[in-house]
Amino acid sequence: MKKRSDIFNVNLTYFIMMLLFVGIRILSSSGVLNSMGETASYILNAVIQIVIMLLLPLIMTSLLRKRKIGQTLSFKEVLISIAIGIVVFILNIILSTIISFIFSLIGYSSGSNGSAVYTEPTVANLILSLLMTAVLPAFCEEFAHRGMLLSGYKVLGFKKAVLYSALLFGLIHLNINQFFFATLVGVVLATVTLFSRSIIPAMIIHFMNNGISVYLEFSMAKKLPLGIFYSNTLNALFSSNILLTFLFMLVFIPTLIYLLLILIKQF
Repeated sequence: MKKRSDIFNVNLTYFIMMLLFVGIRILSSSGVLNSMGETASYILNAVIQIVIMLLLPLIMTSLLRKRKIGQTLSFKEVLISIAIGIVVFILNIILSTIISFIFSLIGYSSGSNGSAVYTEPTVANLILSLLMTAVLPAFCEEFAHRGMLLSGYKVLGFKKAVLYSALLFGLIHLNINQFFFATLVGVVLATVTLFSRSIIPAMIIHFMNNGISVYLEFSMAKKLPLGIFYSNTLNALFSSNILLTFLFMLVFIPTLIYLLLILIKQF
């Protein structure tokens, strides 16, 4: 009975979160806050992350009184988390590009994902974008999905807990392109959390994935060496012979996945 009660409370909390989240996204898309200019996107993003993803589940389920965020990590585990974050980012770029290409073949074009990004490549805007796109999601989204959902679903068993929390993590992005890879990332983050018995590694991985993306965008805009190298690499991989690209992916993707499994087992 307690098992059903715990799952019901988690689902109810997440349902309320989703209602508020979708409501804010609709409000943003309707243009009601256009008079606030670029400031509106930062405010809405902060509200979504801090109020909806963090404070609401914290208040409704009192997670911090029932469960610990996780055990303290060793320096080795921090390095493993960073390495996993880098591998996840590389897989993200490859698979999201492939998914976008497949969707383009059927005439589908995705819009903005609604993330907060800077309009001018200044250091101040880079820091702000890192805060909004990497720091806040890494802490708040992980608290909601790996702290609340995964913890609540653990009574269902390892596989179901990982799968259900990952699917909801994918759905909350409200973007069909992002859904597929976000779900796969959710599987990785949930698995790491259960292996390490802490959500801190998931926070580090989430930050690395988003943070690298933000910095590379900044580097390309500023034409820094890393940004130029990244842009040239993408062009070489996805603008050359399709057969060669396919053969490369056939070898490279399984290698990255194998490396990912080795790293996860180190916890």
